[in-house]
Amino acid sequence: MLKIRILIVLFIIQIFFLSTSLASEPVRKEVLENGITVLVKEVDENIAAIEVFVKAGVMNESKEKVGISRFLTAVLLRGTSKYNARDRNFKIESIGGVVQGDNNPDYAEYYALTTAKYFDIGLDLVSDLIQNPAFADEEIEKERKDVFLEIEKLQNKPFARLNDLFNATLFQRHPYGRPALGYRETIEKITKEDLINFYKSNYVGKNMVISIVGNINTDSVLQKVKNAFQDIPNTPPPQLNNPEEPKPLLWREDYKVYSSDTAYLFLGYLSPSIQSPDFPAMEVLQLIIGGGMNSRMWINFREKKGLAYDLGSFMSPSIGPGHMVTFIATSPGKVNEARRMILEDIKGIRDGKISNEEIEIMKTFRIGQYYINQETVKSQAFELGLYETLGVGYQYYLNYPDLIQKVTKDDIIKVANAYLTNHVMIILSPRRPNIESFRVK
Repeated sequence: MLKIRILIVLFIIQIFFLSTSLASEPVRKEVLENGITVLVKEVDENIAAIEVFVKAGVMNESKEKVGISRFLTAVLLRGTSKYNARDRNFKIESIGGVVQGDNNPDYAEYYALTTAKYFDIGLDLVSDLIQNPAFADEEIEKERKDVFLEIEKLQNKPFARLNDLFNATLFQRHPYGRPALGYRETIEKITKEDLINFYKSNYVGKNMVISIVGNINTDSVLQKVKNAFQDIPNTPPPQLNNPEEPKPLLWREDYKVYSSDTAYLFLGYLSPSIQSPDFPAMEVLQLIIGGGMNSRMWINFREKKGLAYDLGSFMSPSIGPGHMVTFIATSPGKVNEARRMILEDIKGIRDGKISNEEIEIMKTFRIGQYYINQETVKSQAFELGLYETLGVGYQYYLNYPDLIQKVTKDDIIKVANAYLTNHVMIILSPRRPNIESFRVK
């Protein structure tokens, strides 16, 4: 097993040196007169990717309109005054491209991916989608029914359901505790006027980042973007509802009955936002705990104990307070042991029981992931735009390998003690878990 891990590390190091040129092309940044931030990067690939980020997520929603940001994105994709959804899809597919949208708690994302030859068509379609929504009554009602179905389907998706339950338990004040899909009762009450008002308030220049990567000419593209998005207003965006989330004074644990032969467990903590200097160290720590086959969870739970069908850990960059989560799918009778092992392992890290070797392995692993992720034009455009949208600037992404490389053992012990103390745990299980009444202090 040691030989396998050494080979994995050597492979990642090789990828690192082979891929350093991917981040070497310069990025040009300009802010248009209407406040839109535009990033352009030329690469020698016969592809062009256009990413448009709009800071319109859960922090822009009121309690009465939970789910409206995601609802709006879906409505925009259903058609504009120029193209209905079918015509748009026919036009983009006729050139082998893609136009699509997605949502995150912090933003809405729209993108076009085409060959460089058809860049203008991709730009026309994605700019039209954002600027000329039809808000057709029939399409709004169709989407409302689709959202209701998605909410119902979540009950049969254990990890998605766990994620919503975990967030609601962890985030007592912050809007991150609300489901992105919304609640049935809030979606029922959202009107066409609500959607239009939310759109007008949030789809403004200073809330937008456009990131373009491809075989393009920067000066020409900047002018085309300026022309294509000239109707976006330069009005002040609303203030984000981004309250500080207090750290739990005690751990919080709960379970829900779930009809399955498998028990699913989420155990996690509040973690730093992307804007915190603690974020890189926390990401390395998260990988050490549950990131891949060299992580402690994989080695101890899968290789040594055979304790889990599936496991891992994750954290995502966010504008507001973050969260680091470990997850396990195991048999109902092993939930207590899994919980105990995770908490004891984290306590050991807080006490300094961590080696420089495992730190270096995970730093190399994360840097390797970074460069491999840049292999596609789409991912480069996404990452550059993402970090600009999150408020740390696209340079943060370009400098990310250096930030990870600088993480030390002392940094990891520090963030472990600062963040990994009072946990939140949610379990889905066919019966009440026999959780022993002890707390690892």
